[in-house]
Amino acid sequence: MVSLGLGTAQFGLNYGTFNIKGKVPEEDAKKVISKALDYGFTYIDTAKAYGNAESIIGKVKDSSKYKIVSKISRRQFKPNTNIKSNLENLVSNSINNLSIQKIHTMMLHDYKDLFFDKSRRFYEEFVNLKKTGFVDNIGVSIYRSQDLFELDKYNYKFDVVQIPLSIYDQRLLQNGIIKKLKERNVEIHVRSIFLQGLYNQSVDKFPSNFSSEFIEHHKFCLKSLEKIDLTLSKLSLIFLSRLRNIDAIIVGCSSVKRLEYFNISWRQAMESNIKIDFKDFSWNNSETELDPRKWI
Repeated sequence: MVSLGLGTAQFGLNYGTFNIKGKVPEEDAKKVISKALDYGFTYIDTAKAYGNAESIIGKVKDSSKYKIVSKISRRQFKPNTNIKSNLENLVSNSINNLSIQKIHTMMLHDYKDLFFDKSRRFYEEFVNLKKTGFVDNIGVSIYRSQDLFELDKYNYKFDVVQIPLSIYDQRLLQNGIIKKLKERNVEIHVRSIFLQGLYNQSVDKFPSNFSSEFIEHHKFCLKSLEKIDLTLSKLSLIFLSRLRNIDAIIVGCSSVKRLEYFNISWRQAMESNIKIDFKDFSWNNSETELDPRKWI
């Protein structure tokens, strides 16, 4: 059965295109971290780039019960220092922030960190983090199938890969990337399951560079779901709950109330026996609407 992971970007940043409340207050974030364990969350997903999120996690006594996943970037390196010491210093800092002995999985936040003049050495030292006891697993975050193809050219291998996946964004499922990763025994974590809250927004709040074709697709989907009394968010959960090749879904919750609502929705999704062709809801015409980095 797929595991649940708690996303923490909003604990340390004013994160999300449709976020009007800003950064989650620290005490609220701590309560969410503690309560999510009661609802069966087994992973917590964070990053050095998420402001002080790692430190907030480290202040919660029970946070060590999670399998903690964090991310680093070569852009966080100190100038004029070698690759090995930079990596070890970054990871040691995360370990201290998180108040743990070892990180379950350390990911590269950007796969492009492996494409520069000393990339092979960088990768080898990243792998060595396992051998030296800093981490149990290494991983990478990707957005597109092309990202994986580029990594494959240089035989870069990882234990965990994080990908975007939702009812609108089924690219990596339909093109076989998820199947390919599982054949390699790679653990797959999925993010952006609600497209940063896009599903709950009115069309007039959509980014200005969304195509008219996508907006028509969105309206068609909403109309179809009205007939069976479902929302896009709940349909996305049903879709994810029926996939057998993913290992964890990452979801951000800004309050205990939102966490409780998600827990109810997830249980309902797991129990749902509705028959529906999920492919009808997939958007395949453009990546712009599926990648929040491209939203204007």
